Amino acid sequence: MNRLSLTRQVVLGLLLGALLLPQAAFAQFGGVVHDPVQTNVHIANFAKTMEKWAREMNHWMEEIDKYNQMIEKGERQIQGLDNLLRSAEQIAAKDRELRQTMSVIGKTVRLGIV
Repeated sequence: MNRLSLTRQVVLGLLLGALLLPQAAFAQFGGVVHDPVQTNVHIANFAKTMEKWAREMNHWMEEIDKYNQMIEKGERQIQGLDNLLRSAEQIAAKDRELRQTMSVIGKTVRLGIV
């Protein structure tokens, strides 16, 4: 007969099981596996994140430039106020001189009339 004996079937089953068992153990191994597709997805996500950070950084650089321009404008206005105050002081000094001159003229006229 072509049928294998029970002993041979058990031995053959054990041998096949022993040969297939290490491969099954390796399939369940949790080691590092290089997956190019997943690596490309990860790189693409990282590039998007970097692009977002670059946009955010550009936004804040523009904000810094805006505030820097505001500070420079304020500085120019303060310098303009300084010049305006100097002009006002000069006008006040001339006004004081004019009043003193008018006072002297008034005293002279009063002394001459009396």
